[in-house]
Amino acid sequence: MTRMVRLFHSMTTRLLHGYFGLWLIGMMLVGCGGGVKAVPVTGVVTLNGQPVVGAGVNFSPADGQGVPSLASTDEQGRFVLMTSTDEVGAMPGRHRVTVYHAQFVNAPTADAQGNLGEAPPQGIQTIWLVPERYSKFDTSGLAVEVAPGMPEVQLQLTSP
Repeated sequence: MTRMVRLFHSMTTRLLHGYFGLWLIGMMLVGCGGGVKAVPVTGVVTLNGQPVVGAGVNFSPADGQGVPSLASTDEQGRFVLMTSTDEVGAMPGRHRVTVYHAQFVNAPTADAQGNLGEAPPQGIQTIWLVPERYSKFDTSGLAVEVAPGMPEVQLQLTSP
């Protein structure tokens, strides 16, 4: 009788190990995320027809669900979005968009050890290189529908 129990236990253990192995291989092939994948998004930012160099671009899902995507523009104003989870692109769907580019005058500078000095008494002044309205979701007026196979995004900004 004990021999039958050992044989049954041995067969059950092998069977469970086999199923576990198949499950593990399946998970490796399919992936366990199962979530929506990012869609590659590239684009160009211009201001009054000229490329904007060094601007920050932010795509945020309009429904508030999912992860935002960020980029910086290069010398030609071009950008490639990356999600906050390090995927290239953005999640499919409608996105609110902001573009941020400013310089700070009278900002404290860091010494060799990285310690910030005190701000001057007149305070820090912000000089907007792209109109400030484009830096806020509520005022930018920019929105993009992200979908597979979409063309390059053209963010054509204007300044008075």
